[in-house]
Amino acid sequence: MEMEAKNEEILAVRDVTKCLFQFTQFTVLRCVIELGIPDIVENHPGKGSVSLAELSKASGALQPFLYRIMRFLTQRGVFKEVKMNGQDSSIGYAHTPFSRQLTKDRMAPLFLLMSSPEMVSSNLSLSKVISSDTPNLNGFETAHGVDLWKYNAENPKFSELFSKAMASVVSSYVSMVVENYPDMFEGIGCVVDVGGGNGTALRTLVKACPWIVRAINFDLPHVVALSDGGDDGRIENIGGDMFVEIPRGDAILLMSVLHDWDDEACVKILKNCRDAISKETGKLIIMDYVISDNLKNNDDIYEEFRLGMDIEMLSVTINGKERNTKEWDDILKAAGFTKYTIKYIPALISAIEAYP
Repeated sequence: MEMEAKNEEILAVRDVTKCLFQFTQFTVLRCVIELGIPDIVENHPGKGSVSLAELSKASGALQPFLYRIMRFLTQRGVFKEVKMNGQDSSIGYAHTPFSRQLTKDRMAPLFLLMSSPEMVSSNLSLSKVISSDTPNLNGFETAHGVDLWKYNAENPKFSELFSKAMASVVSSYVSMVVENYPDMFEGIGCVVDVGGGNGTALRTLVKACPWIVRAINFDLPHVVALSDGGDDGRIENIGGDMFVEIPRGDAILLMSVLHDWDDEACVKILKNCRDAISKETGKLIIMDYVISDNLKNNDDIYEEFRLGMDIEMLSVTINGKERNTKEWDDILKAAGFTKYTIKYIPALISAIEAYP
């Protein structure tokens, strides 16, 4: 028994140490994204591999230091180390599926947002949030003096980063929903994307659904100013406030919006969505996180990330949270939606179809 306890302690120390260095990996990944390393490897003509010397020259990073960074990441399987032939250095690097996701047209914007000083300092304020008697306190406001949305409006560079980060994931969500439930958007002539950011998700949707004749990207004025709609004449950008009024359409789309708000605010948004669609033929499509009702016996590989996102909401929003099916039921019924269906897809989010 004594030996067993000793072994358990050794394993516990190992696990805690591993956890400590997760933040180190987090910062190193931000470093290589800022240097453009993943995109340099992606776009290099050398048959998928780049020598250390070439990588150093292209990124501007000092070669001895860059070697240590890449050694750290290759040991963890982020990049792959390869042998280079006919070049000054025998060390080179190639992509893995992991590192390829760090390019600027994939998940790099999201990573830069989550590792930004603004978001990290908000997370570091979490203990103050959960131990405070102050109503509506959140980590972001504790760290920066204003809430996330006001900070976004007052800081254009951060607002642009935030929009790009959201766009880097929402378009893939749209594609997954269309692929798994192709009939969800059938018969829709006009769709309104509420909180649509820079319009990336809407551009993905109208490309996949050519029968949509009008698509409205609706968000705060300073947010939609970042979108030009691309070259698709069906897309129109409209600035406004979802708490006041939402443009009318055959269907309203809410993607990763409601988890930012408490139940009272969500009911207000949902009522405005209901008012913007026909009671006979309109519908609301929600793409958001649904926490399992059975966490103990759940083999869904995405569940731990949904729970992690719930902690992010606790850190950076005022009473935002991820909801289970009972909590979704409560706010939808309170907003006057008479029926709804939750449709699961192999992703972090689920799709909810709701009808007045």
